[in-house]
Amino acid sequence: MVTNTQRDFNLSLDGDSSTEEKVDALVEIVPKLLQENQQLREEKQRLQDRVDDLEDRVEDLQEDVKERSQHSAQERADICQRLSALEEGQEDTSDPMGGSGEDTLHDTVETPLEEIVALPEHTAEEQLTANQERARFIALDVEDYTRKVPAGRAIKSSEIRKVLKAREGSSPHTETVDRVIDFLERFGRGEVQVVKKRGERRVCFSNDLVERIQEIRTMDEDSLTVSVIGGAAGA
Repeated sequence: MVTNTQRDFNLSLDGDSSTEEKVDALVEIVPKLLQENQQLREEKQRLQDRVDDLEDRVEDLQEDVKERSQHSAQERADICQRLSALEEGQEDTSDPMGGSGEDTLHDTVETPLEEIVALPEHTAEEQLTANQERARFIALDVEDYTRKVPAGRAIKSSEIRKVLKAREGSSPHTETVDRVIDFLERFGRGEVQVVKKRGERRVCFSNDLVERIQEIRTMDEDSLTVSVIGGAAGA
């Protein structure tokens, strides 16, 4: 790389310059070159320090992810087992906290979606994946977000996108909306149907499911006995 100092030096050494003038030019230019060289060395060191800092941060983040993954491995395995039982219709109606199972939420719910709706907020935030939380958010106010249709209540994928944008402040990716729709259908177990009309997916909830969700939302928190089933199906 040719610096300004070097360029000025070359201009001062034209063919008419005497030996004395060339020596004077060298005497003048050498300190400037040394100074520029030192500045370049310092800049290089600053950049290297920055790179080292970034590499350290990456390593810290990787370690953090690894620790979190190891910590939740067993928990996710338990959750996966519970979710599989729910999807196969093998719900355990006993109280997972050690109770008798009488007068619990299991006497009311018929689908995994209802159990997700009934999760306490802090539990949902800790245990559900991002897309499962989004599906839960839609289901919580399903009556408000949907409109009445012959088969129950329905919401279009474009409307789900708008709801999620209002919640999160930015428009979600198409893949995110699709995953949320898939979760709603899967956890709705027959009471949530996905159809495509005029090129757009629509989620239809049965009237019975909507009514049960409304009942769950009005139940006293102390009477909600549920199992945590988040994180099993991936984000």
